[in-house]
Amino acid sequence: MNCPFCSGKMLKHIRSNNLYWFCSDCRQELPIQNKQLRCVCLSAKSLTET
Repeated sequence: MNCPFCSGKMLKHIRSNNLYWFCSDCRQELPIQNKQLRCVCLSAKSLTET
């Protein structure tokens, strides 16, 4: 995905159980609204807690 602000490459990040896109060029953050990706995030978190 490309950044809508500067067209740089967006990277997926996780913070406080939330997924978001982060642009390393202009340092903007965009929330990810996809519920399926949120489920994957929560599943991964539960694996690291055991």
